[in-house]
Amino acid sequence: MRTASLRRNVVRLATAGVLSLASLGGIAAVAAPAASAAPADCAYNPGGRGGYGSYVDGLALNQMDWEQDLANAINSYRASKGLRSLAYSRTLARPAMWASLDSYNRGFSPSNHVDTRGMGIAQRVQFCSGYTGFVGEINYWGTGSQAYTGWQAALTWWKNSPGHNAWLLNAQATTFSVQMAYEGETRTRAHYTVVFGDH
Repeated sequence: MRTASLRRNVVRLATAGVLSLASLGGIAAVAAPAASAAPADCAYNPGGRGGYGSYVDGLALNQMDWEQDLANAINSYRASKGLRSLAYSRTLARPAMWASLDSYNRGFSPSNHVDTRGMGIAQRVQFCSGYTGFVGEINYWGTGSQAYTGWQAALTWWKNSPGHNAWLLNAQATTFSVQMAYEGETRTRAHYTVVFGDH
């Protein structure tokens, strides 16, 4: 495991939630409702050690190891279908990471994409980053072998689900962020969130 990823994993363990024994995925896209808050309100801040703009927050926003691998695999899949690659978006990173960490803390990734604050996709994205407009999200979580096989299991599941696959191959999307939260160095539980946008 890469050093930065290990540090990130240790930080995430501070937010450990209940273990689950199943694998789920979800998809949704909605029009953005009104929301008002600063990106700081979605900064990852375990035990007061992080906060907006901190080193910990930066680790949560930068795509690393499996996140990069999954992002590259999504773009390769799109290229195989004649679609343009998606650009990494730091604007979409914080809401994507918030969703993954929130799912990690509750022990599952909700199929309706509503987080523990009661926010859906567009509201959470706007609340965490100020982004409005075209947006969509897919998620996946797995335990045991489904988590251990990492991003490959997530991508396979999405490709085999028509609704999720439609987002992977959405021609309107131009940007995205892939974020994951996981448990343990062997990643015995992993939660992935991909947020798609067009700016």
